[in-house]
Amino acid sequence: MAYTFHEDGTFEQKSIARQPNSAIESGFNSIVSGTFELSGNKLTLNETDWLGLPEGTGRWYVSGEELVAFEWNRERDVTVTLRERKSQLEMDFGPCGPNVLCAGPLTFYKVKR
Repeated sequence: MAYTFHEDGTFEQKSIARQPNSAIESGFNSIVSGTFELSGNKLTLNETDWLGLPEGTGRWYVSGEELVAFEWNRERDVTVTLRERKSQLEMDFGPCGPNVLCAGPLTFYKVKR
């Protein structure tokens, strides 16, 4: 998974499949985009667009062109912490509801492009 935050207040979150032991992308499971606001250590993600796997594909990932658009509008509050001279971003999505697949806090590493 990778997040890209743009100076204009938009973001993109990609669930990426990569070749083993490589940074080469093989395809995507989903791409979510929208706008964000940061206030202190509270990050609010306003997710407005979601591209996902076509129904019945039977695969875990496809090319970006094969993803299909779904109706989507969700706001998420995330607690963020910068570590290691701002090269690491920890995102804590908070408590998880019943019967929901969740992960604990996730750490993302800054990549220079």
